[in-house]
Amino acid sequence: MGIGKLWGRGRSRSAGSPKQMDPAALEAEAWDWFTAALAWTMFNLSEGGAVVLTTDKHWCAQFVRNSGGMQCEVPANGGGLQGEDQMSPDQEAFLAARGWREPEGDNWVRELAWPAQFGGYEELAGHVVTVIRDVFGVWLPFELRAETIHDNRGELPDVRALGLKGYAAENFRTQPLSTWAELVALERRIIEADKNVARAPHQLRAIIGPDYLQQRGVEILTGGDEAWPRRDRTVDFIGLVGSDHLLVVDVVVDLDDPDHFDREVRAFDGRRVEQGSRAFVHGMVRVDPDLRQVLSNRPALASALTHDEVRIDYLVLAMGKNQRIAVHRFDLSED
Repeated sequence: MGIGKLWGRGRSRSAGSPKQMDPAALEAEAWDWFTAALAWTMFNLSEGGAVVLTTDKHWCAQFVRNSGGMQCEVPANGGGLQGEDQMSPDQEAFLAARGWREPEGDNWVRELAWPAQFGGYEELAGHVVTVIRDVFGVWLPFELRAETIHDNRGELPDVRALGLKGYAAENFRTQPLSTWAELVALERRIIEADKNVARAPHQLRAIIGPDYLQQRGVEILTGGDEAWPRRDRTVDFIGLVGSDHLLVVDVVVDLDDPDHFDREVRAFDGRRVEQGSRAFVHGMVRVDPDLRQVLSNRPALASALTHDEVRIDYLVLAMGKNQRIAVHRFDLSED
């Protein structure tokens, strides 16, 4: 039985706004907000970081960022689910029909390969919410709690956007519907504020990169898209000089000293590679989805890349807080 039906008992519909007096609509809105929050949290999860969603009964879902992308799991019978909490055969069939990989160990699994479109995270979050709500019977996302595991940098994942309270469902039944509506609206504003903060560096990159490349007559093949969040970040810009020379550019902003910046280290092709290395740059070029789309219409350039007949250079434009920009060039000779 949904919370909407429970709250509908014995409540007058003569007062308050129509939206406030529609429990089913508010329940749907809460899960819609939580789906968006979960997608945003997964999108921002750093490599090695993990988040586990739990209730008082058992854990409901866990997701981890590894070198291949995002892996999400929900518990299976005999693993995280024991006794009366176990799934029925119909529920197991429900998961299998929706693309969950049947357990080889203790869990059902879904994966999202890196680099992924933001829509892929939204879709994955929707599948997770469906299991939590419709299979495990969690009435409200506010009943969930989050446990976090340090990422490869030793930092705990940021789960503030999830707004998880660990409240008991019984507490919600005694609250006015307006309280729930206000809480959902507040959490939506928090997500939007987080996105606005994270969007600012993207907007700066979208100005600095094209300005540098266009002033030098470089044709911009990828990068500069104003839409954000759109996909996982590989490199910010790939430009073409002449017919057989790619210039790959990343932009970092808001530095105390633009002459120095911390290079990223990523797990790629089974090893850890540092930003500015040949393995890093050539790897990013190879997997960049926007460049792949461009190459589908440029067979000569695609062939030249495949046969290693294209020169690739890489630089980082580093902007300080005083708006001074330093250009860092890298030697891409063999690592």
